Amino acid sequence: MTDVWKSFFTLSAPAQAAIISSLAGFFAGVVGVSARHLFERFSLRFKLRTEYEYEQRKKMANLLSLYHGRLFQSAEALNHRLWNLQKYEGAGWLRMNGKYHRLKPSLEHRYYFITFVFRFTQFMALVRKFEAEALFIDSRIARRKDTTFVKFAKTLEWCMCDTALFHRLDYNPEYPTDHFFRDQLQVMESSCDHQGQFVNLAEFRDLVRRRKLNSDNLPSLAYFDGLRKGELRLRWDRLVVFHLILITFLNSFGYDIQRTRADQLRFLLASIQHPQIIKNLLAWFPRLGLARTWSVFVLRWEARKFVSGATSHNSR
Repeated sequence: MTDVWKSFFTLSAPAQAAIISSLAGFFAGVVGVSARHLFERFSLRFKLRTEYEYEQRKKMANLLSLYHGRLFQSAEALNHRLWNLQKYEGAGWLRMNGKYHRLKPSLEHRYYFITFVFRFTQFMALVRKFEAEALFIDSRIARRKDTTFVKFAKTLEWCMCDTALFHRLDYNPEYPTDHFFRDQLQVMESSCDHQGQFVNLAEFRDLVRRRKLNSDNLPSLAYFDGLRKGELRLRWDRLVVFHLILITFLNSFGYDIQRTRADQLRFLLASIQHPQIIKNLLAWFPRLGLARTWSVFVLRWEARKFVSGATSHNSR
């Protein structure tokens, strides 16, 4: 290598300049090819990533447009019935004693019961269908508002299924007396399906009358049978928690006329029989991914005040 350098410096200046120019051109070509290769790789990856994100966001937007109207129509109908229950829960209109098939139109309280079960079951079926389709969309790159919509759907199902809501209370989670197994919701959905659509009310009533729908394949019948506030069970409180989340869902994504005021939230919270259930709900909010939502913030604020008041009352 030393001899090469010595030979180089013995050359004339024009010869040295020519060699240096050739070497510079050679290395510039090598670097240019490498740089172009790296740029093309980066450009291709960026293009594929952009196209993937666009397609995923488009799929989520299409899914929301498909389910948004139906979910909110069903949610609003159920919300009205749940408020109605708060007013008339002592009337005994949900007391059926297991005789679900005796549903005569002339018996008003039986109509009240079957329409209640219908609205609840229909809404949960829609929630599950939406969840199932959203599962195939990459939520990591969806808009924050869209992922919040999905999280609400999951939380509504959680409210009716997860026994964590009964933490520190005397309840056996092996038996779905005051909660639903998730597989039961699947059975309910498929039992009420006709050619890919949930049956209408008339068909639903007829299926119950003919015992095609019963407490085995439609456990919501047994869940609402005899439901009342003062009973020595936990299902009332679970349904109130579900109603609170349903309201928060409507407050977050519904129209102004569908929103519920803070004083109405306080009214619902006051109907809770076991304050520990609200403590459990508060503990789970961060894990459910809804802690940063404004409507949930309002609910959490009111729930904390309720728990604080209940604790102060019990400590006297």
